[in-house]
Amino acid sequence: MHFLGFVFELAFVFVTFDILWSLILFLLKGLLGIDRSQNSFAYYVLKISSLYILTSLTVLITFRHLEIHTGPFNRITYPFLAFVVLILYMASGMQRSRLKARLTLDQKSMRRLRFNGLFLFSVMVYFFIALYFALAREPLFNSWILENRIVSWFVETTGKVYQIPLLRWVIGFLALILLVRIVLRGLLSLRLLSYGYLGIPDHARNRFTSDFNRNGKQAEGEEIPYSEYEELEDGQKEN
Repeated sequence: MHFLGFVFELAFVFVTFDILWSLILFLLKGLLGIDRSQNSFAYYVLKISSLYILTSLTVLITFRHLEIHTGPFNRITYPFLAFVVLILYMASGMQRSRLKARLTLDQKSMRRLRFNGLFLFSVMVYFFIALYFALAREPLFNSWILENRIVSWFVETTGKVYQIPLLRWVIGFLALILLVRIVLRGLLSLRLLSYGYLGIPDHARNRFTSDFNRNGKQAEGEEIPYSEYEELEDGQKEN
């Protein structure tokens, strides 16, 4: 039963992170004029930052649960669950961004999204390296995550949000929707993402895209708020 609680906690943190990150992007654009849809450098910096923070939060939650639930079975199961939920969540959002860019014929976004596979692979590598350092009590874990002020701020803010009953229930409901969405779309997204790197012809990808959209209609009506990994950008087309 504690495994279900662990997965739900991850989903809760993901949704909270999405909301906070969306607010940060809004402030950067409104106050500093940093528009990642127009500035490629800002886009990649913010993208890499968001991936680092969210993966660090996942590693931190996994490490804390392993500290409570010891045993060889738990040392395998918790990292496995965390890895699967994290990768399926990111893959689903990345593929959604790709589909939207294709539908809107946004060539600029398509050029950026060609690095999604590299980003996803980097997240995989960083997740296991950081978790290894955590379990081995390496000092790098402290400097990368525990003593990182940005990661600590997200941890503290998420904890404060959880203490507010109304927000806890609302975000908890959205977390359940997120888990359903991961199940319905995550595996399909990973398969579709792999097409571009395995040399499968475009007509096969298009046929699978049609199946993907048809199978995902029910989940599409249950959207969570704007997510960094959905890459929703204002003014996608350039004049």
